Amino acid sequence: MTSITDAALPYMSPEKTSLSLSYSAESDSRPVDVVIFAGVSLVLGTACRQLFNGTRVPYSVVLLVIGIVLGSLEYGTNHSLGKIGHGIRILVGYRQWCNKLWNAVRFAMMRLGDAYSPPLTLCPETMPFSCQWILSVLNKAISKTVDSLNAFEFSDAANTVYGWWQYQFCDVYIEAIKPYFAGDNPAFASERAHAQHALWVSLETGLRLLHPLMPFVTEELWQRLPSPKNSERKASIMICDYPSAIENWTNEKVETEMETVLASVKCLRALRAELLEKQRNERLPAFALCENNVTSEIVKSHELEIRTLANLSSLEVLLKGEHAAPAGSAVETVNENLKVYLKVDRAINTEAEQEKIRNKIDELQKQKEKLQKMMSMSGYEEKVPANIKEDNATKLAKILQEFDFFEKESARLVAETENSGNEQQKK
Repeated sequence: MTSITDAALPYMSPEKTSLSLSYSAESDSRPVDVVIFAGVSLVLGTACRQLFNGTRVPYSVVLLVIGIVLGSLEYGTNHSLGKIGHGIRILVGYRQWCNKLWNAVRFAMMRLGDAYSPPLTLCPETMPFSCQWILSVLNKAISKTVDSLNAFEFSDAANTVYGWWQYQFCDVYIEAIKPYFAGDNPAFASERAHAQHALWVSLETGLRLLHPLMPFVTEELWQRLPSPKNSERKASIMICDYPSAIENWTNEKVETEMETVLASVKCLRALRAELLEKQRNERLPAFALCENNVTSEIVKSHELEIRTLANLSSLEVLLKGEHAAPAGSAVETVNENLKVYLKVDRAINTEAEQEKIRNKIDELQKQKEKLQKMMSMSGYEEKVPANIKEDNATKLAKILQEFDFFEKESARLVAETENSGNEQQKK
């Protein structure tokens, strides 16, 4: 075993207001305090293991855990340690987070199957888009976590690992690969195999990355994962190598394209939440209006991911100037090159949509006037550097382009409202 060269004894913030421990308040940690909280961790770990093994945890153990934790929160080993208090709500949050990890592993075990054998190596460039992305962002999480731990920035390390697990692996990757496993579709046979490999690697690496911060739960979950048949499995996650970044996993192009995908999904979800109260789970058609061919190709390439994550029945890609805006649709701007429409037909509140567009036009008008005023100031052409003038000209062009777009959208909604009224009168 390698000898320990550094040891850190982090303290817990004593108050719900996050006030720091201080020597003047006589609240510095003592060895007896450390022993007691190590005992709490041991009891909690034993309880977790029994829960995961399907056995009933004795009430005495549960009461002991609750008693020690709540007693420490209330009184402590002496009354000064009683200030250590994260509060019951935060403890409940930790419990829910453990459930999230367990559900992620359970999902993986169901998709991997009993006969699955993990690969010894990966070739990310041959994998589907979502698999390349999860490995790339995992690589960045590894680098940042290692740097934070080396600098004893444990909060940054914890936030990095949590962010990857919660917002990238669970919220995006697991959802994005579900179509590959729906009904064993032969069209997705290759994607399904790649998704299994990326799923296993992400889980195994992610658990090792999380292990120093959550030792007992990660040990239990790691033991459940299958191991490669042609290699010897370590007896415990504790003696496994800590993850390190792998150069060929990083793919900036894939990450940039996924940013466009996720931004589109966010806008479509916002439209659904804003306009549909009773149809929030209904699959609806959507349209993506692209300013150029580059954006159009990105959206077309990742149509499946957008449809899956935004819960759409279809996604049609439109190129500006070649297609008209679809009737009965609400619009949201993703970025300067992309806008998305959600077709809601009669569910659309035309007055509310008109109000939203008017507010956007007013905002653009203010931006335009402010920029034009600055560009028309005396000495602007002579004193302002060329690169800044170029940036301002580009900004103004984009503002004018957006202004024109939303004015046309406003006119479209007015025309649709009038046509709808005329049809109702005929009936």
